[in-house]
Amino acid sequence: MYVPVGHRLYAGAHVFAIKYAVVTTALLTLVACGGGGGSSPSPTANRWLANEGTYIGCNGHEKTTVTFSAVGTNQATTSYRKDVYDGDLCTGVVVGTYLAPLPLTITYQDSVVANVTGIGASAQSVSVDRVVVSSPAMTVSLTGSGVQGLCVNYPN
Repeated sequence: MYVPVGHRLYAGAHVFAIKYAVVTTALLTLVACGGGGGSSPSPTANRWLANEGTYIGCNGHEKTTVTFSAVGTNQATTSYRKDVYDGDLCTGVVVGTYLAPLPLTITYQDSVVANVTGIGASAQSVSVDRVVVSSPAMTVSLTGSGVQGLCVNYPN
């Protein structure tokens, strides 16, 4: 979670790592909706090929970019970058960049049946892909003209 302090954006390395994991989990949820159930993919086809791509979102001054790539037969990787702009709606000059230099690796384990309860609905049995997410040891960087310590300052 980022805590705005005036026109500053604070994000410690541990907060950045948590947000990276949350974004990856959200992306995996999107991917898992297309996986599981039905027929099994061929042993040489990667189940995440259809979801490869770059996902970009803007929230105020922050543009988040997550790239999702299929690797081998049962793996995918995600990379994460966040640019902080001096203008609202991700406009103007980039004044700070958070970068995770190494990707997370997601490895498919198997599909299992799970009971899921939705809001106001009774439990339903659905097929869910189980995965293992691993991260190499890395140092996350924060660079740019607006960086002061663990904060990014922007004028607007």
